[in-house]
Amino acid sequence: MKIEDFCKVMEEFEIVDLSHMYQEGMPIWPTHAPFEHVLWEDYEKGSLNYQLKIHEHCGTHIDSPAHFIQEGPGHVFMPEIPLRHFMGRCVTLDFSDHPRNYEVTDVDIRSWEKQHIEIRKGDVVFFNFGLMNAWRNGDLESINAGYSGLGKSAAEYLLSRKVKIVGNDAIALDYDGTDRYWCHYILLDNDILIMENVANLDLLPALSYFICLPLNVEQSSGSPVRAVALVEK
Repeated sequence: MKIEDFCKVMEEFEIVDLSHMYQEGMPIWPTHAPFEHVLWEDYEKGSLNYQLKIHEHCGTHIDSPAHFIQEGPGHVFMPEIPLRHFMGRCVTLDFSDHPRNYEVTDVDIRSWEKQHIEIRKGDVVFFNFGLMNAWRNGDLESINAGYSGLGKSAAEYLLSRKVKIVGNDAIALDYDGTDRYWCHYILLDNDILIMENVANLDLLPALSYFICLPLNVEQSSGSPVRAVALVEK
């Protein structure tokens, strides 16, 4: 396809922003450093600029395998991952009507597929648990505790489908209360990246196209991203 043709195709899609705004006081994992936006110079010194202090897993971010995998073939940092891995067909499962702190199983995913579309090899798969309203309303309690996520059987099923990214709108992909973090170990050890705090999943249909790019930081275990979905008009 020629560039001009590609430009015309792009005009046929709406762009949905999947990244939360970074701002001081935003929700973070309890043990992680907070986001800081510190004035460095002002116009009196010639130009306005700020210093950013940001944790690798702050806000809308993506995990590299090295985040949890300490050794072996799965010990891969973010810059080692091909850029094409960060784009592709995107399937979004709407579980926003499920109760809080719900553990998604393989049965749940299979049931959703029968009613909608089948997850394919190489897909990006997102789970919408309805947390976007909590972000919009500043409901930190709902964001930080009692969130839903995936259980072991769900992670194993997505591994069998050979997807490349799994994400959700919660602060963690594993459901709140688990002490095993099955998703992180099962998925990351098999080159399936994890994305958390994904914004605006309630605006996505079951099928869209996903694009994000991580920062090119040496030995990074994860990275904040500006992610978007292309949705048919």
